[in-house]
Amino acid sequence: MKRIFSFFAAAVVVLSLGLSGCANEDPAEPLVVNTNKTATINGIAHATLDAVTTSSDPQYAPSGTKIFLKTYYYNLISSGGSDYYVVEATVGESGKFSAAVPVSDNGTSYTIVGDSFTATKKVTSDKSETYKYTASTVYSPTLQVGASGFVTVEYGGGSQYK
Repeated sequence: MKRIFSFFAAAVVVLSLGLSGCANEDPAEPLVVNTNKTATINGIAHATLDAVTTSSDPQYAPSGTKIFLKTYYYNLISSGGSDYYVVEATVGESGKFSAAVPVSDNGTSYTIVGDSFTATKKVTSDKSETYKYTASTVYSPTLQVGASGFVTVEYGGGSQYK
């Protein structure tokens, strides 16, 4: 009986040492992306904000609209996982945006997604309604270090927002 108790006592000591050892492990190292090797993605964000215009003047997403450029970490570093590395750009005047994005020596492509927004849309010459605009997803070409690419983010006609 004494041997069984000694065995269980030893097992408890070993188990407690093992568990306390886990509490002292270092947290996972953060993924570090080399931001010295970059390419530039320039773009324009179109939105149809006036459905009755007869003008050929282009219409754009409002200034301040966020554009997100994302790629998987494993596209940038070999030890990267399947989480996204995200760069944020902001739409400026005339719907333009630009962002420097890190790229690997083999080149990297990005998925570009525009943040949704609401705006008043002119639907007849004397009537306006609030619409919610959602962008289509755009994919950049594979960009090499020092290269630049151009994309167009389309917001379409929006959907009525009530």
